[in-house]
Amino acid sequence: SKTVAATAVMQLYEQGKFQLDDDISPYIGFTLRNPNYPSDPITFRMLLSHTASVQDGSGYDGFLSATGSLNPPPPISSVLVPNGAYFSSNMWQKHKPGTYFTYTNMGFGIIGTLVEKISGERFDQYCAKHILQPLSLDASFNVSDLHNINNLAVLYRTSGGQWIAQADNYQGIQPAPRDYSSYTIGSNGSLFGPQGNLRISAKDL
Repeated sequence: SKTVAATAVMQLYEQGKFQLDDDISPYIGFTLRNPNYPSDPITFRMLLSHTASVQDGSGYDGFLSATGSLNPPPPISSVLVPNGAYFSSNMWQKHKPGTYFTYTNMGFGIIGTLVEKISGERFDQYCAKHILQPLSLDASFNVSDLHNINNLAVLYRTSGGQWIAQADNYQGIQPAPRDYSSYTIGSNGSLFGPQGNLRISAKDL
């Protein structure tokens, strides 16, 4: 997922839409700073290299759950900016942006949002149009777009010695498409899972 999301943002870079060391704030539409370093900008290069100092803190799970269940989903600023509804101080590291590597899913939620803001297209649709379809891949960030739901691997977790289905357990029934009519493009690209929701075969990948 992150490979395709990075490809999407780098396509926009190749079109001259931004520079890798630009502050992302003017592009994402709000001032994004590590509260511990309010004068240090967060850049595209930092996000792509997991050095932006953002991390999957305790606010992340609640934000991601709300993103999946609420219509419209909360804006991405609500988990990143102090006083946001899902913000927790540990969403940000004590390390200065650009100086320390920490693998993060949250950073790629920001990447997905930036792709939307800069392209004007929904993240899943942008990736389909500009990456997946030109390569003739049966892959998508949206389950309802897949041609054969029976080819989708079910994700399991053990609980009390039993394997319990956790995701994608559709049992041959195509899920109804989600209603995106109230979604504002560029408000929360995490909705489409640039951090981990790509469904693709090993061969196509």
